[in-house]
Amino acid sequence: MLENSKKFQCGTCKQRFEVLADVEQYNQVSPPSRCLAKNNVRPCMGTKFQMIETPPGQMPEGCRDYQEIKIQEQTNKLTMGTIPGSMVVILHDDLVDHAKSGDDVTIT
Repeated sequence: MLENSKKFQCGTCKQRFEVLADVEQYNQVSPPSRCLAKNNVRPCMGTKFQMIETPPGQMPEGCRDYQEIKIQEQTNKLTMGTIPGSMVVILHDDLVDHAKSGDDVTIT
């Protein structure tokens, strides 16, 4: 499971908003630098926020299934002495746990 978003409440306007995880920062959810609430007539200039905690025993709303797999070129399609290229692919939700080590997969 991966928590890909968190909810915050602005200390100034009391509006709640969601902040998405930054994939390039290893799915870290950082507090915003300014209020991101969209319901205000004028932009809020608030800079103090409180994270809205999920009650114990409940799964946070911003969670989803997550898996990283490393795919590699098929060695039988390479020329002699060539090292196969590889890359990491991120799978979400219903794609998780469908590929096992050694499976041939097609990624589009």
